[in-house]
Amino acid sequence: MEMDPATFGLEHLKGYCAAGINRVSLGVQDFHDQVLAASGRWHRRDDIFQAIELLHRANVNNFSLDLISGLPHQTLATWHDSLAEALALQPPHISQYDLIVEPQTVFGRYLTLGVAPLPSDRHTAQMYRIAQEILTSYGYEHYEICNYAKPGYQARHNLTYWQSQPCYGFGMGAASYVDHQRIERPRTQRRYRQWVSAFIDCGGHTDDLILPPAERVLEQI
Repeated sequence: MEMDPATFGLEHLKGYCAAGINRVSLGVQDFHDQVLAASGRWHRRDDIFQAIELLHRANVNNFSLDLISGLPHQTLATWHDSLAEALALQPPHISQYDLIVEPQTVFGRYLTLGVAPLPSDRHTAQMYRIAQEILTSYGYEHYEICNYAKPGYQARHNLTYWQSQPCYGFGMGAASYVDHQRIERPRTQRRYRQWVSAFIDCGGHTDDLILPPAERVLEQI
């Protein structure tokens, strides 16, 4: 389950575990408040440590810290700091993604207006190399382009993507891959609530549930 700091409590975690969740990907992104604020994130550095404490209290020992390079106001020095902070928490798994600015998003509009200065391509390439060098030197296997794991903690869903195996995604914006089709759930709360209501109304049969084309099949593979 993907979760962000400051969006859940201990009871939430216990409920998720009782429902069968056995791994959490925590959307840390960065450990600097200025970078998080400029990136439109709701959480701050202290929230990250509180989230980790909650994971331990709920006995969720299989978790990943998700970091993003190329964020506004990131420098090579702050990137080093974020990697060090992440390693100090000793997660079994670390994901390192490069920022992709999607069109027609709030962040994309901010970038167009010059409000969110981004590192150069050369610096983001350096960030990737720095992460690869540091994380592998600490015993993390670089088993996939953006993912690093301690032995035995490779993410099964990451490997599923690479091997083109079928999978189901649950939640707002989640993508599934079934019958050679990649299908995405609605990305906004309003449309997702409408989708859930329609799903309930049709008795839980997806064959009877008609979605707008953009929210149904993303691609035929």
